Amino acid sequence: MVIKKYSAENLQCMNLFKRVTRIMPKDFFEVGSDLVFIVDKMQVGIALGKGGANIKRLRELMDKRIKVVGAGKDAKELITNFIFPLKPKNIVQEDATINIEFNTGSERRALLGNQQSRLKLLKETVKRYFPEIKEIRIL
Repeated sequence: MVIKKYSAENLQCMNLFKRVTRIMPKDFFEVGSDLVFIVDKMQVGIALGKGGANIKRLRELMDKRIKVVGAGKDAKELITNFIFPLKPKNIVQEDATINIEFNTGSERRALLGNQQSRLKLLKETVKRYFPEIKEIRIL
């Protein structure tokens, strides 16, 4: 088991998340201007709040973009939880590469975005839990 170390600022963010959502995150990290909270996959809806009220409040308090992701037991499950509500056609892991295939181009563009910021965030999240994954390709 890997022991994660958090700075005082990270612990403050986690405690603020707990006060607003009433759920203690399993993990927290920051990628650029995005804050990523990993919670139990059964508690994602509770963490988001009705109509996303909890996340809106956190966004106002922290003045950063917030991403709440359900934890996964393997890389495929983590990716599926991360890109929800998008539903990929197929996720295939081949050695150190994961290929994500979508049904439509609009779903693909939703993940890629303008500057591929969501894809970069996905890669950082997967790398944190599964360092053996070297590349993620969107097909």
